[in-house]
Amino acid sequence: MKKELLANNKKINWVPGHLKEGRMGEWLREVKDWAFSRERYWGTPLPVWQCKKCSNTEVVGSLKELLSQKFSRNTYTLLRHGHSERQMSDVMSSWPEKNPFPLTPKGILQIEKAAKELKKKKIDLIFSSDLLRTKQTAEIVGKVLGVQPLFDERLREVDVGALNGKPVTDLGKVWGRPDQTSQEHYMRRFVDPLPQGESYVDVQRRMYGFAQDIEKKYKDKNVLIVSHELPLTLLETTMRGFTREGINHFRQKEKKYLEPGEWRQIPFATLPLNETMELDFHRPYIDTVKFYCRKCKTGTAERVKDVVDVWFDSGAMPFAQNHWMGGAKPAEFPADYIVEGIDQTRGWFYTLLAVSTLLGFSAPFKNVISFSHVLDEKGEKMSKSKGNVVDPLEMIKKYGIDAVRWYFFTINNPGDPKLFSEKDVQAVLRKFILTLWNSLVFYLTYVPKQKSFGKTPKTISVLDRWILSRLATTVKEVTALFDAYDVTGAARSLENFVINDLSLWHIRRSRTRFQNPASAKDFKEASATLSFVLLQTSKLAAPFIPFLSEHIHDALGAKGSPSTSLRTSVHWE
Repeated sequence: MKKELLANNKKINWVPGHLKEGRMGEWLREVKDWAFSRERYWGTPLPVWQCKKCSNTEVVGSLKELLSQKFSRNTYTLLRHGHSERQMSDVMSSWPEKNPFPLTPKGILQIEKAAKELKKKKIDLIFSSDLLRTKQTAEIVGKVLGVQPLFDERLREVDVGALNGKPVTDLGKVWGRPDQTSQEHYMRRFVDPLPQGESYVDVQRRMYGFAQDIEKKYKDKNVLIVSHELPLTLLETTMRGFTREGINHFRQKEKKYLEPGEWRQIPFATLPLNETMELDFHRPYIDTVKFYCRKCKTGTAERVKDVVDVWFDSGAMPFAQNHWMGGAKPAEFPADYIVEGIDQTRGWFYTLLAVSTLLGFSAPFKNVISFSHVLDEKGEKMSKSKGNVVDPLEMIKKYGIDAVRWYFFTINNPGDPKLFSEKDVQAVLRKFILTLWNSLVFYLTYVPKQKSFGKTPKTISVLDRWILSRLATTVKEVTALFDAYDVTGAARSLENFVINDLSLWHIRRSRTRFQNPASAKDFKEASATLSFVLLQTSKLAAPFIPFLSEHIHDALGAKGSPSTSLRTSVHWE
């Protein structure tokens, strides 16, 4: 992949520029094999299964691919009990049966017909719920097939608890009717058990557990499971890897559940289900998934214990954000720019590039700013043992976050080491932050009620026209430097404008126009000009010093976009 990696790297704008062919370029030219996996417990499990018999490996790329594996040599068929007096009654009936509901003549005919059809399946084992209606069903089928039914309490109807023997309408009072409640409310049935009864998850767990136990005990058998609608529906949809929303859609919208007397063969699967019976592809759940080897057919494939190198997670970020699994290019790709420390040249910067290139895409980011380390005043690495660590929160509390931010933007370029000095932060506060602050204070002192509306003022004053010209030039410079990702150059250009042009020249030479104006017109032009310049300056400064910029914007009473009802903010500008 070296050729492709180098080609993609050439498309990236690196800041500092020397990293492109230097540190990063050299790393790519001597690119090493990536140790993709790690012997760890926590992490993204490596989706590789290896046969214990022939050592063949299988890479599973999705739930769909996982479900396509062969998990069992048995076949499993579901049969819902025949039509019973339960279908003719408005009363719920679970264990213990207060009013047992036998099969109706219609139900007996349904099961006799089903038994004849099931003869072709050569059923070896019949397992059934022990409620009367399912017990009768299993016995009729067993007599026709010559198989003695085995009864298991895990196959019973959902336990309705305190509602047992009561009208079905009472169920809606507790859980809500599917057609009268929201999807979110209906989903609570999975986790909220009925009073003294079960939730859907409880039923899922016992039905799935039953099937897994049968799988461990028998091989090469045709298994018939006789139960009730909801337990059978939950078993089938769980085996098919459905989400809770999918189960609800299958049952309530598509109505694909088994009707009384109906049977259906289902696939068997061992899936990574967590404590709440939801798919979870992390450990330890994924480690329970085993299937038959595609190559030797008889060996069992188990997942290798390794996990993916954590750097793959960081490198896969653009693709993982939307659960991208192939197909169209992922959203928000490539990124306009990313920023991190110099040590990420062989970390995040590289892994983003490597994963994207391996998947056949171009560079995953257009621009990258790589910054160097913050050292102490003597240029030594900060260390608690040396006692030269500076607490950033303490600096922020003392000087304000905007001053600390401006210090890092202007002290030197991002790629240069920062020899941190508290005196330099103090200087930044006095030199730039307070100068900009005092410019606003001067305006508000003499023009407390006038509001800015962001329009370029019309003025005949040479002084006003000069500062407006300097502002236009600064806007052009800062924009060009921002576009080149030269944040230090952009900040210094703005600093020069605020200190030298706005404060030292325009405001100093306009004092008499505010304090003792020659005319009302001159005062109006001077105040309109200063208001406009401060407002535009707040927009330019917003990415650097977001809080002071917001304060200036608010203080000038600038109106926000009429299309939004949100509070006006400089950051919408």
